[in-house]
Amino acid sequence: MVLSAFRNKRIFWLLPLLALSAMLVVWMWLFPGRTVPPAPDLEDIIRRGHLVAVVRAQSRDYYIENAEPSGFQFFMLQDFARHLGVRLTLVPVQSVQEGYELLRSGRADVLASDLPQGVPGSVPGIFFSLPYRTTRHVLIQKKPGSWRALSRKQTEPRLIREVTRLTGKRIYASGWSVQEMKDHKIPGLDLRVQLLQGVAPERMMEMVAQGDMDYAVLGEHIAALVAPWFPEVDVSTPLSGTVPVGWAVRETSPDLLLRLNLWMHHYLRSSEYAILFRRYQRPALYRPETGTGRSSAAGTISPFDHYLKVYATQIGWDWRLVASLMYQESRFDATALSRVGAYGLMQMMPQTMERYGLDSASGPEQQIRAGVRYLRVLEKLFQKSVPNHNERVKFVLASYNIGAGHILDAQRLARRFGKNPALWDGNVDSCLMMKAEPEIHALPEVRHGYARGKETYAFVRQIMDRYRHYTNVVKK
Repeated sequence: MVLSAFRNKRIFWLLPLLALSAMLVVWMWLFPGRTVPPAPDLEDIIRRGHLVAVVRAQSRDYYIENAEPSGFQFFMLQDFARHLGVRLTLVPVQSVQEGYELLRSGRADVLASDLPQGVPGSVPGIFFSLPYRTTRHVLIQKKPGSWRALSRKQTEPRLIREVTRLTGKRIYASGWSVQEMKDHKIPGLDLRVQLLQGVAPERMMEMVAQGDMDYAVLGEHIAALVAPWFPEVDVSTPLSGTVPVGWAVRETSPDLLLRLNLWMHHYLRSSEYAILFRRYQRPALYRPETGTGRSSAAGTISPFDHYLKVYATQIGWDWRLVASLMYQESRFDATALSRVGAYGLMQMMPQTMERYGLDSASGPEQQIRAGVRYLRVLEKLFQKSVPNHNERVKFVLASYNIGAGHILDAQRLARRFGKNPALWDGNVDSCLMMKAEPEIHALPEVRHGYARGKETYAFVRQIMDRYRHYTNVVKK
């Protein structure tokens, strides 16, 4: 019902914003001599093959859940990139100003968050998309200690409802809320807003509930999601008027803006968005990232992070990369058994397990230690032929999946066909996939026969993609 009503209201915004997008194309053509530095537009993005999006690395927008990337903005961006036919590259930030600067400088293409939709020129160098919802800022305050025994009539006088009573009081807010409150502040209200960077909304509300801070400010849509988990907190006092929110692009990307608005118009009416909306906008279906849950809010990826941090350093690897490999292999199941006999967290084959002293009774620490020792062996094998560490990691991962012999074959094929044997992407990976072709097997460079290279190509790519998400949202 709510979603249906919101969709009907959104029609009001569609026509003028699409008209504005078209006018921007003409405007940029008529006035090309602006001082804004040249930056990529839609054609450049499609040519390069990936969309660079700025997003908040925090709960609800973009985070790690059950070892996989998740979040409202993440899934929307993923669908938009898929619509464009390109890959998605995410750049996490803490402040809206940092996001705007990344756009203006051409280092990012789109800023995805609940940005209040200003008129053209309200933010220099920035244009806003079709909105996908409306919201406002609300005050987060603790109810009186005896609130359960009090009637609503008795509780109300003890809560701040007249916002002028906040003058001179300290209120905590995220960097994004601070900027939005400046843009849409209540006239005559002088708030002492203290900036908090990198604090999840759940944590802010928890701090108010525990008395660690007196007041905080959140977007009403986020506060409504989190509030049921903190009944001792009140979120009913508005601090701003209602504004539509959406994404932003730079003013020198009119084609991207037009495509974004057209996509947004159709996407907001799709079943995919309806599912996403229910998952992230309805309090009954929402689960906060507080407590012992394994998520980026707690700074964890798996139950075995401690062991990963200890043993990954022994080979100079980021523990989050080993975590991504481990998830790919076993989904963090220490008893996982594959159809070909690979066992445990690191999915080692029986002969390899025997070499490193493992059996079915070995615990998680022993499995991780043995897996890292095997990675060290593979690392040494490619140390001379692949001198760059970041490249060598991909060769090691591929060898872990399919065997080092096939990767050495692919390097020899790369030399034969004029490719770089020390580079994975577009070079050795493509030669590995050639090993599935019968005519290639007769070449003298192929000493280990047939290989299903596509599976290994996907294996490496998925691990590296997930690792990038881990580095975006989980501290080292």
